[in-house]
Amino acid sequence: MKEKCDLSRNGNQLIPVSYFMGYKCFFRLLVLNNLLFSGLYCLLLFFNRYAADDYYTVFNARTRGILGSTWYIYQTWTPRPAAVFLSSALTGHFQERSVLIGYGLIVLFLLATAAFKLLQFFCKKAEIHFSNFVLFNFSALFCCAFFFSSVSIAETWFWFCSSIAYLFSLAAFLWGLVFLLNGKTNVINSVALSVCLVYVMGAAESFGVFVMLLCVAGILLFIYRFRKNTRELKNSHLFKMLFSITCFSLIALSFIYFGTGTQSRKAMLRQAAFIETFYLPARTMIYLFILKIPTKLPLLVLFSIPFSWAGNQLKNNLLASLLFTSKSLRIACVGFLVLSYSALLPACYIMADRGPERSFTINSFLLVLLFIYLFAYLGYKIKDKRVMLITASGLSLSSGLLIFSIVWQLNSAPLYANAVDKRIEVVKAENKKGRTASLDLEPLPPNGFYYSAELSPDTNFYNNVFFRKGLGLNFSCRVNNGIYH
Repeated sequence: MKEKCDLSRNGNQLIPVSYFMGYKCFFRLLVLNNLLFSGLYCLLLFFNRYAADDYYTVFNARTRGILGSTWYIYQTWTPRPAAVFLSSALTGHFQERSVLIGYGLIVLFLLATAAFKLLQFFCKKAEIHFSNFVLFNFSALFCCAFFFSSVSIAETWFWFCSSIAYLFSLAAFLWGLVFLLNGKTNVINSVALSVCLVYVMGAAESFGVFVMLLCVAGILLFIYRFRKNTRELKNSHLFKMLFSITCFSLIALSFIYFGTGTQSRKAMLRQAAFIETFYLPARTMIYLFILKIPTKLPLLVLFSIPFSWAGNQLKNNLLASLLFTSKSLRIACVGFLVLSYSALLPACYIMADRGPERSFTINSFLLVLLFIYLFAYLGYKIKDKRVMLITASGLSLSSGLLIFSIVWQLNSAPLYANAVDKRIEVVKAENKKGRTASLDLEPLPPNGFYYSAELSPDTNFYNNVFFRKGLGLNFSCRVNNGIYH
């Protein structure tokens, strides 16, 4: 029996409007939760400031131009031409506040709308008729859960040069899925898919390798499924697209890997032995499970609880009866482990060690998906009244947490931003006076959710050098008491 769950209008749905009214409290709390998160996010964007490598991006963009900066970085350091091109275009033509606020709003909008379109696609295939109101609110809740479960909120969301490589790649990946799965073959859809693919491959090489491995896995699944019907396999549009994407990925990643910047960076890093390349991701996963994920677990649970409501509404749905089984649960857990390992493999190979926390963006995304599935599974298995109590309690607690976060950031974020602004005013004033001697600066206050723009006591440290170049100073700066965080 296939169930319709249209909660927006009274038509032929099996669940009447009166049933929806019984969930009035749930939806009010859900909307409140999303509005509070939007408020917190906008507040944080308003007080965000450049940090570390951002200043070097500004320096390159304004001295070498967009294309010159992109080519220079490709030749000397990082194989991320797409991310460097976009960051150079933004920082070279817009002021700091416009860049950080505009980019932050765009990336959140892209993530939420991509999640919304993918949910629409899934519901259409499964013949689940949730209203757009419901789907959009759950898409927004997904963004909230992903935000708080990020291994490093600062590096993933607010450090501009990091976010534009990893978080924006995730947004491009999700929109690429939208264009891939919608079945359209027109020129606009093909161009949009190509743009998404080019950005993913050219913005974060670890993300590019991960996407290529996903495509290879998809091809193998297609071959296995249609092993007795090769004609249908050859005629499958999706199979052809996966094969084309894989070929393009190999070419793009080869262009990046053999670039002079990649080779220069490899020469500066320790080279891992072949067997160590496969051991390091496993060690990194242990690190994540022991030291990082436990600190995020309460937030993951809290923001995933409302998805149990969605699972509860699908008790009579045919596809749900296949998705929410013990076998499917085991497959989801094993799939999470395999995909997480695959996501860590490229960064571990490049660094010959555990990658930086921003490289765990994919892992945070996969973890959120797993918890959403787990709580939808839980909602599918338990009674309606219990689900209502659990979800309402979860949303009440998450709304309380968001209110606390807003109050906290209203006190701390302006202090941090004002200290950074004051520091820049001081050094620019000294620069106008013709200062050439090194300048000691007061340390910044705690950075909260932000990636710290603090300098080092060592004037030759890269943060200090980038700060001097980005602001066009004729002298070096350092913190005056040796505090560096």
